[in-house]
Amino acid sequence: MRKNNIQNKTEYYLFTINSNMQAYIYDNLLYTYYGYDNANSRKYKISYQNSPTWINGQPQPTELHLRNIMFYPNSYLNFNQDGYYTKHYYNGMERIASRLGDQNLPIATHAPDLQDRKDQLDSNIRRNIVGITGYEFLPVGEEQDPENPKPVFELPVIGISNLQPSADGIFYYHPNHLGSTCYVTDGNASVVQGFLYAPFGEITNEYNNSFGSSVLPKYSFNAKELDEETGMYYYEARYMAPPVFTSRDPLLEKYPTTSPYTYCANNPVNVIDPTGKEAWKPDEDGNLIAEKGDNAWTLARYLNTSTEIAKKMLAEQGYTVNDKEVLNLKDGDVFKVDYGNKTKCSDNLGLIGNSIRDFASKGIAQDVFSYFWQEKGDVKLTGSQFAGILLFIKNNENAVTDKGKVSLRGRSGKIYIGHRKEINFYGTNNYSLAFGRATVYTNSSGNIVGFYDVYNFNPQKLGARSIKNEIKTRLVNSASNLSGINSSIHINYGYSKWNP
Repeated sequence: MRKNNIQNKTEYYLFTINSNMQAYIYDNLLYTYYGYDNANSRKYKISYQNSPTWINGQPQPTELHLRNIMFYPNSYLNFNQDGYYTKHYYNGMERIASRLGDQNLPIATHAPDLQDRKDQLDSNIRRNIVGITGYEFLPVGEEQDPENPKPVFELPVIGISNLQPSADGIFYYHPNHLGSTCYVTDGNASVVQGFLYAPFGEITNEYNNSFGSSVLPKYSFNAKELDEETGMYYYEARYMAPPVFTSRDPLLEKYPTTSPYTYCANNPVNVIDPTGKEAWKPDEDGNLIAEKGDNAWTLARYLNTSTEIAKKMLAEQGYTVNDKEVLNLKDGDVFKVDYGNKTKCSDNLGLIGNSIRDFASKGIAQDVFSYFWQEKGDVKLTGSQFAGILLFIKNNENAVTDKGKVSLRGRSGKIYIGHRKEINFYGTNNYSLAFGRATVYTNSSGNIVGFYDVYNFNPQKLGARSIKNEIKTRLVNSASNLSGINSSIHINYGYSKWNP
């Protein structure tokens, strides 16, 4: 139990052993209760309003009046106490639209299975609330004893949906690079809801805050549901009250130098946390470890690439998708990252070639030079090598220079506008002698979808390289000419000028 006193009001928070919030009470006026399944996924929340009354100066029995109920059978559907439901549509793991359905019919008496399930749910909710509040409610069907009145608690009849949405009532989510909803539009492209956020998810400005009230959950920061009664976001493993989580990271032992309550290690602009357990944690070797709920979409977000590229990289390491487009990832799976420090090619290049290669530091610089010297042709990077480059860019934003817009062709053949950006690798131990300056391509969302570089030792004008690097380049160029090697090779991954 956690207590918070604010402005002469008192808030109570009750959490389960699994860090799930079981109850929230605001100044004994608003009571909200939450239920979870065996996998700790939330299945319902129910809110009651306490309206104290007095007759002839005497307080009357407490009556909890229903304010709202929301049920979550699965991630594709939710419905409230009046039988209104919302169906959600996804592109991969990204919610792209929701459609409001018609009011449902109450449970028919000839549907004993559904009625039994409803009765069981009523019983479970009643038992939980009795255990939390300590109230002894009036049993169902009994009349009040005037000498010993008891609080009244009743659940309404809950409708069951036939899952046939109405012709209209569809709304589209428009997220930013973190997946946070910026605005919601209807079928006519009219904005019906909008959000502005502080870095850690506090809503600083909201347009039409009554939109979808009690029917459509408010999916906002990181596309997570905002519980308006508490001001917290539901992150599956725990709740977040911006700017911090309300309970500790379940994996806190793995990261002793980071506060277990921080969101995304205090880096909310570039990183997301889809489950409340920081996604894709690097291990001591720099490989990425999948957490519960991680998938191609979360990997794409973490690396700032597209979901298609993330799927491609995962497939290279044996993680494929099933017939429902679901990756076979499990908690603890490893995505290997090559930071350009691993040498794979050990071919004999002859006296001059071996001497130059040994000078080229190690790792990818030696491998690329071996391809060049043996005139093996162009180099296609692996997904693990591309991931290492993406992480370098993520951690070295000052090395990126925008070179303007370009036209990119998508998988469907459609042309869309992206950007070409130059990455300066000079001064890095692993990439400097392999790439120098290279090009990446970003899509219309700013995600990096391709890498391209030309590898040769052609002299350039003074100033294009440092004097030291230009001298080295001209020496290698002279040596390669003496050995009869006069080619350039291309290096790429994903979309590139060389191989769109």
